[in-house]
Amino acid sequence: MVEQKKAALAEAEQNVRQLKASLDQQAAATERANAQFALAQQNYDRQNELFQKRVIAQATLDTFTRNLETARQSLTGARAEEERARLAYSSNIEGVNTTVARLRAELADAEWDLDQTVTRAPGVGFVTQVALRPGVYVVPAPLRPAMVFVNTDAKDQALGAAFQQNSLQRVKAGDDAEVAFDAVPGRVFKGKVRLVLDAIAAGQIQPTGALVDFAERTAGGRALAVIDVTDDISGYQIPLGAAAQVAIYTEYWHHVSLLRKILLRMRSWQNYIFLEGH
Repeated sequence: MVEQKKAALAEAEQNVRQLKASLDQQAAATERANAQFALAQQNYDRQNELFQKRVIAQATLDTFTRNLETARQSLTGARAEEERARLAYSSNIEGVNTTVARLRAELADAEWDLDQTVTRAPGVGFVTQVALRPGVYVVPAPLRPAMVFVNTDAKDQALGAAFQQNSLQRVKAGDDAEVAFDAVPGRVFKGKVRLVLDAIAAGQIQPTGALVDFAERTAGGRALAVIDVTDDISGYQIPLGAAAQVAIYTEYWHHVSLLRKILLRMRSWQNYIFLEGH
């Protein structure tokens, strides 16, 4: 489509030059017809003067009268052709030929549409589950993504740990934490609480056309804490979305945290034993 618009625009720009040449040609034709009319007028005036003196016959004067009328009609036609050529050439918007302006706008629209077919990543990452195939149309609605983008920027990756709301008043940023990934049996990694999110899923209300009935008890959700793993885990294959057991150690009842550490390590060793589901 873009190449077609470019070809049409080039043809229109060439036509503008042809219109200019046609206008110059018609202007020259008008000048020629004007000269012929002036000559015919002079010949008629001389012959009319001779006729008044009865030097020539009426038939001779009639011939020059017809020649004058023919020259006048030719001049009128030449002026009309010149005006038509001038209108065709001078049809423009802000100094640009109307056809050229229209095709430039169509070309810009086609180039914009073509540019929208390119999906640019918002950051560092990769695309997975690409469903695009030749002939597939991608439309803004319904919302059915044709691909999934996975952000791999370290700043945008986080380990989220959900815990019961009863502990909200005790968990805070900077508390020690330990993480046992299901994908790494027998190993526990140290971490820190980066922050505790100020919202939970149970507080979300989806806009609808009906009023919300708060008499219906909303299921209690879990609070979410973001954990920064301080140990090096680069040597392990831990994909985004991996499951883990997380323990947060606060300053309260710190002396019994040893029991939680033992339980966490026991759960980590249990990850060696699993059954493949079929």
